[in-house]
Amino acid sequence: MRGLGRLSVVGLLLAVIAGCGEELPSGSGAVQMVFGDQEFAASESSVTRIQVVVSGLGITNIEQDLVKTGSTWGGTVAGIPAGTNRIITVSAYGSSSSLLYRGEATEVTIVEGGTTLVAVTLHDLTAPQYTNNDAPIIDSVTLSAATVEAGGQLTLGATAHDPVPNDLVSYSWSASAGTLSSTTIANPTWTAPSSAQTVTLTLTVRDQRNGTSRARVTVEVTEVLEVGGSATISVSFNAPPLILLVTANEGRIVLGQSTGVSANVHDPDLGTVFYQWTSSCAGTFSSPTSQTSNFTPSAVPAGACNNCSITMTARDPKGGTRSGSYFLCVVSTPAP
Repeated sequence: MRGLGRLSVVGLLLAVIAGCGEELPSGSGAVQMVFGDQEFAASESSVTRIQVVVSGLGITNIEQDLVKTGSTWGGTVAGIPAGTNRIITVSAYGSSSSLLYRGEATEVTIVEGGTTLVAVTLHDLTAPQYTNNDAPIIDSVTLSAATVEAGGQLTLGATAHDPVPNDLVSYSWSASAGTLSSTTIANPTWTAPSSAQTVTLTLTVRDQRNGTSRARVTVEVTEVLEVGGSATISVSFNAPPLILLVTANEGRIVLGQSTGVSANVHDPDLGTVFYQWTSSCAGTFSSPTSQTSNFTPSAVPAGACNNCSITMTARDPKGGTRSGSYFLCVVSTPAP
């Protein structure tokens, strides 16, 4: 288990463009990868090797290690046979060859002479769990092309799951320009705007307990379709705030009285944290957006003790969210 002094990496978005930019054998494409302008949530030295494996039915696995130059990882995987249902698996290893992160994108189509954008989430295989709810995990985000002519269309795709058993997830898409056929399905169609520009597409995945994860990809809208075989990688790290403890001064409250509540919250990225208190029973918080507050119930909820939960939700500026709860006993009269 990592201590708080070593900041945990929760997720890594890896953007991959597959195509052919140099002279390649007929019927094949290439994948070029570059990791730059990274925001590491852990020490840069924690990742010493990144391997990419391209596989699929009827083709021989293609393995390639990326090369680190300075602070940038990069490399090109050439000679990928064109076809459907290709799988791109990315693994990141530590100095002792221990596997730190892994993720894959499935059902990837490699088009001869075309360009396909794939986003893969590398999952931290070492991070501990701290709260009673885990944010959903975005496994992959796919676009049918990396560039599109003005007014053209792209098919979007996403897969996600929640670490909590039987917890369902919902999808929400948004775009800085253009229109979406639907904002609430995993695979909508996006129509590009009528002028050339860079458009950001954002996928938000939410679970039943309001845990949230987001992924963003950019698409170039051009006047003339650009056909190439280059690949572009955009990588960012973000560790959501960790709620280590939620507590109250008094666990048993008589209706009309109040109790102090507080939360011990740590942001692994040492960034700004936004706080929000909520409760499952009727009542008010004196400072609902502060790390500490006073809670006063206004009605006795049904059930025996531990009948009212107070919840702290902590959010960072990049959209990372975590929640933690504490259960109170709200009664109508003092104990004898």
